[in-house]
Amino acid sequence: MYFSKGELEIREYLGIIAAAFMGIAAVFGAILAKNKANSSVRSAHVGLLFTAGIFTIFHML
Repeated sequence: MYFSKGELEIREYLGIIAAAFMGIAAVFGAILAKNKANSSVRSAHVGLLFTAGIFTIFHML
């Protein structure tokens, strides 16, 4: 709807970025489910979810 009307503003971009970060974090979470010992993947997973949460908060405000 927003793409066709060209009404994307900073709020919509923050929501899109937050959804993208959540999707990427889900991929890292699937990798974690298979390999429990990889701490770098775990910290990337948590960092992506934290960043997505921040973007979601700003998107909702």
